[in-house]
Amino acid sequence: MALKRVSPLETAEVVPDVAVIYGTPAQISAIAGALIWHGIFPEISSNWFFTCSAAVGAHRSKQPHVSIPSSGEVVWGWSEEDEASVYIPVEHLEKISTGLENIKWMYSAGAPHALRASSSARLPHNLQRL
Repeated sequence: MALKRVSPLETAEVVPDVAVIYGTPAQISAIAGALIWHGIFPEISSNWFFTCSAAVGAHRSKQPHVSIPSSGEVVWGWSEEDEASVYIPVEHLEKISTGLENIKWMYSAGAPHALRASSSARLPHNLQRL
């Protein structure tokens, strides 16, 4: 069995097999879009209890995995409620910057006004009672 290490990329002593990037759903969506521009379609999953297994899946399949944090990731990994993650085999990392450069036109107009104005967002009536 090989020894596994976890560390930030800038201080890693070894070349990792898979990198994990956390961000807002919009940021992770942009990364997925950058990969799709290169013809790499990330798998999207949330298995609710074992999100960390996405790293194994990304390593074995050599395909990126976008993941919604599971309960374990929220409790033990301290993922925030507004975060998502993408597990990327390192051979695809450089494609993110070129892909983002090529899809930046998609974000040039910004979000529609209704999406930007968070104060206008309202919970549905049935959820307000909770």
